[in-house]
Amino acid sequence: MTTSNVTQSPAAGAIVVGVDGSTAASDALTWAVGQATLTRRPLCLVSAWKPVSSVWLAQAGIDPAPIEADVRAATEGLVADAAATVAELSSEVEVRTIVRGEDARSLMLDLSHEAAMIVLGSRGLGPVRSLVLGSVSATLARHSSCPVVVLRPRSTPLDANGARGVLVAVDGTERSRPAAEVAFEQAAARGLPLTVLHCLPWDRGAAGQPMDPHDPHVADVAAAVSGSVAGLAEKHPDVAVGTVLVGGLPDEAVLKAARGRDLVVVGHRRAGLVDSVVLGSVSLAVLEHAEGAVMVVPG
Repeated sequence: MTTSNVTQSPAAGAIVVGVDGSTAASDALTWAVGQATLTRRPLCLVSAWKPVSSVWLAQAGIDPAPIEADVRAATEGLVADAAATVAELSSEVEVRTIVRGEDARSLMLDLSHEAAMIVLGSRGLGPVRSLVLGSVSATLARHSSCPVVVLRPRSTPLDANGARGVLVAVDGTERSRPAAEVAFEQAAARGLPLTVLHCLPWDRGAAGQPMDPHDPHVADVAAAVSGSVAGLAEKHPDVAVGTVLVGGLPDEAVLKAARGRDLVVVGHRRAGLVDSVVLGSVSLAVLEHAEGAVMVVPG
């Protein structure tokens, strides 16, 4: 492992991971190391703390400088510990670090313009809590310029004999193409099968159940879904791909299909049709309730 400090931004194409000392952040770090190793990208460890308010401290006769120094030192210590963990996990990953006293959401959004991916825990419990709280994850999922992965806690370990693999939700249009492309790339890099899921929300009585392939409307939708991912299977011939059409509400259908997956990929757009699976409401529902790694890809 090589380590370098970056004072402005990570190298273009880096895997950025939030560090705060919590168990959730530790899970995110482990996943990010694996991702950096698979894709041969540098890993950027990022931590931030909320600046101390010097005004009210000064009014109370308290010098804010020592407090600020202690908080910074604690944050730098967390990043140093994370770098040591990376060294234990992989000797191949180049590590970069960023430690700043500013709002974590603004910092990560700025970094998303150059990063290949941002990886966060679902919540923060450590002494520097601001970086991986739910509000930060939700903000990044809505506004990040690069894919965001949130490591959600699992109630049970992955079943080696279960429905492992990558799941991507698509809406049958070009809007979900970016999510599909990333899902194919992830499946190829990890040697996992890929399931392409489309939900027909008009059939609310069959939530998560497969649709009749002989139904003319279902056949038309299946053709549209196949067209929306055309060329990706040829680009990644080693990926075993299956397409599944189900009925019900999109968020419920995706959550049901997501159980036991290694990775769930959803798209996000700030505008679009209300029934699109790449809309924020569905993506954020999956982000909030799914287990394991959930990736939100901007469209």
